Amino acid sequence: GRGTYGKNFRFRITTDRSNDRMNDFKNYFLGIYSTENGLEQKENWGVVWAEEALYSGVSLASDDVVNDSQAGSTRVKLYTHFDGFTALFEAYKTACPDTTLNQLEFDPFFGLDKWTRDPLPNLEIIGTADASPAGVGETAVAVSSTDGVPLTGGSDGSLAMTIDARTRQETLDQLYFRAFSCAIDPLIRSKNRYPTTFIMDANFPVQTKLAIASLAYERTDCVAILDCGLAITTKAAVRNYVETNLQTLVRDRVETVEAYCMKVRDPYSQKTVTVTGTYWLAGRYPKHIQEWRGKHRPLAGNTFGIMDGYIRDSVYPIFDEDIDSDEMDKLCDIHVNFARFNCNQIIVRATQDTRQQVLSNLSELSNVLVLLDIKRDCERLCATYEYDFSEASDIARFNVDIEVITARYADAQVRSISGHFDKNDWEAEHSILHLYVDLVHKDLIRTTIIEIDVNRSSSQS
Repeated sequence: GRGTYGKNFRFRITTDRSNDRMNDFKNYFLGIYSTENGLEQKENWGVVWAEEALYSGVSLASDDVVNDSQAGSTRVKLYTHFDGFTALFEAYKTACPDTTLNQLEFDPFFGLDKWTRDPLPNLEIIGTADASPAGVGETAVAVSSTDGVPLTGGSDGSLAMTIDARTRQETLDQLYFRAFSCAIDPLIRSKNRYPTTFIMDANFPVQTKLAIASLAYERTDCVAILDCGLAITTKAAVRNYVETNLQTLVRDRVETVEAYCMKVRDPYSQKTVTVTGTYWLAGRYPKHIQEWRGKHRPLAGNTFGIMDGYIRDSVYPIFDEDIDSDEMDKLCDIHVNFARFNCNQIIVRATQDTRQQVLSNLSELSNVLVLLDIKRDCERLCATYEYDFSEASDIARFNVDIEVITARYADAQVRSISGHFDKNDWEAEHSILHLYVDLVHKDLIRTTIIEIDVNRSSSQS
């Protein structure tokens, strides 16, 4: 890549003589080096540049080793053009038809016999750690150079900085839409592979916002937090944006709409940039959840919903209940969260409404987050019982397990919670075990009423 990250890393390929003696493949070391503090090796693997390289049932193929989710690289991903290695070997057989080597033994990087270490006949390596042949110049790549090969000079493809800004933005928009529509990586649908709490909008076009909402609805384990773009410069623009673009399509408890923007200092470029409210939520929610040891505490209101981290006087639009009470009521009616001043002239996230259209406890985002956590824990518990027995003694044991889970939420996060396993005759016939969970959320205060009676006990004339 052309970015700073890529420029800070280098790779180096060297021969692995030890494993050459242990197996029938030509073995190499692939090292990844950082240049942030001199040249420092960060990762190193033994690899074979052949897809069929198996040893004791374990793949030694380069991509399988480097891209392994457990033992592979945390810094790079590798894609090997294995057909290119095949083409190199076929070309070598044409030049040296008497060779006794097979492709798995062939050394295209250094041109050495893996058994004797002698140079292979009729093979000239044009990139070495020492020098390149005359006339080759800078086109040769010395993969074993002690300085490593920098990860620079690549192309950003359709996002290259050489294209005009409009084309680049259109391409980005289309890629984000395809990503959240699961066209690029279908695995983002998977709750098991990628457990998720939030999917955050980031000033995406409307079609991408709807794709995010649909993804959260399909997954059933997370919440889509959508913004209203940067153009909501007036208070009236908020309701108009939602009613025009989102009102009829974003209507579920796993969706929220946030109608505020702010300016922040980009931590990398140090430039002032305008962002939507999801920027603040993405940074604040993890801290808020950690601070309260759970997701039950609403991130809203005069005490817990105080906004921070923005450039002074840059939040917009900001509502004031003495001036904008009618418009605030209308936003509450259509379940849109907004920013307002409190009595201390501090800006707060005024509400935490979900987009559920029927008023219930699940109209509050904190309650939905707790519900999703309980659901996730119950699903994981039930998964451990697959193909277990379900006799009365087993169900009694399962009921003890569910008590352990409900105890995590009782009192601290919910008013009450209980669960038990059971099965009716039809479920028993079809090998189904049924888990029942009864949950009551804590009551929340959204509005207070003050009544002052002056001289109530005095006689009236």
